[in-house]
Amino acid sequence: MPAVILLLVSFVTRLAGLAVTRFLGSLGMLLFLVILLSFSMFLLEQSLLNKRAEHVRIWDGMLAGLFAWLVLSSVEMLGPSALAGRNGLLVLLMVSIITFILWRRIYPVGMKYFSIVLLANWSALVGFNILNQFFHHLKWFPYLTGGLSISAGIAGFLLAVWILLSSRTRTQRMRYSAWLWFCCLLILIFLQFPFI
Repeated sequence: MPAVILLLVSFVTRLAGLAVTRFLGSLGMLLFLVILLSFSMFLLEQSLLNKRAEHVRIWDGMLAGLFAWLVLSSVEMLGPSALAGRNGLLVLLMVSIITFILWRRIYPVGMKYFSIVLLANWSALVGFNILNQFFHHLKWFPYLTGGLSISAGIAGFLLAVWILLSSRTRTQRMRYSAWLWFCCLLILIFLQFPFI
């Protein structure tokens, strides 16, 4: 399933980034992020080519969005980042509004899935950080995050069942795998998994 592949790619890339940082320092991490960004933009370009099959363009767009997110979220290893705080919320809102305006008229299918994966990752991080900022001191905060994690798990399970039983084409499976990835991401973020 594409969601599992996205999860594995995310873990392996994070682990590689940690290894690069440990052995080569911040300059090595900067070079690693530039390579990841280049790969993301190459995949984004490939996702915009109309001569390729639609499911391949969706896959390229999803991978490009994941790699772009890994670059954005790894910038904090180089120094302080404003992606997750209140400033990050404002930038996320601005980027989301621009994306939704361009969605119907301009974006081809690969760009749509690039945007879905990138904005889903960013939204999950900002949402968790806002919850953590306002409710971390309450006794029931672990139960809240556990409940949200269970809810995302149930939604992910239902999506996986639908993908396995009801989807008829590869394109349908690819489309719903982006949302399955988001459910897996929410589970891992709410359980405070370190590599997301």
